[in-house]
Amino acid sequence: MKDALQILLADAHTCSRIGLYQVLADAGFYIVAETGCLSEFDTLMTRDQPHLLLLASNLLPALPASFLVKLRQYHPETTIALLLDDDDDLPLRELAEAGIGGMVLKSESGDAIVQTIRAALAGRTAISPELWARMMALPDAPADGTQEVLLTTQEQQLLQHLCADQSNAEIARSLHLSRKTVEKRLTALYKKLGVKTRVGAAVWYLRRDK
Repeated sequence: MKDALQILLADAHTCSRIGLYQVLADAGFYIVAETGCLSEFDTLMTRDQPHLLLLASNLLPALPASFLVKLRQYHPETTIALLLDDDDDLPLRELAEAGIGGMVLKSESGDAIVQTIRAALAGRTAISPELWARMMALPDAPADGTQEVLLTTQEQQLLQHLCADQSNAEIARSLHLSRKTVEKRLTALYKKLGVKTRVGAAVWYLRRDK
């Protein structure tokens, strides 16, 4: 299993972990470790260096976005995907902006969870359709200034490809640019929009003309 994509599975509910373990194993992933305890995260991630942390919302602390930002700072090599419950009252936009790789509802199908993980690992915008709909339905933040930002044709093209769920490599091929150039332009665009991640940029663009 050395060449398989390695996942650290974190969920406070044992039965849920068992079900997720089977779904992920059937999809060809290798579960390098599993835990139901928040205090074990740092040790397991440092020891195993998984490609992805699949983290259930029942293990998130009181300030989830701040926790995720710090987790990404300490373990930048690991992609983080969140599993949310239907009745979670969490700040979805803040979570999306915390540098995570993806979000999906635990109640969605096993295929949807696997697709979200694969998209996150590929560097695409890995938010399930149900959660996209919820974020789009949220009221606008006061005075966010999105209507005042003027986009160049080049910036609009980047956002359109990003919203089409293309990775940086795919955007580079579509626009006949190098991947490094795309990454540089996206970084500048995030700063202009006042966001930190591709998910934040996609949400900004899709909501602009809502």
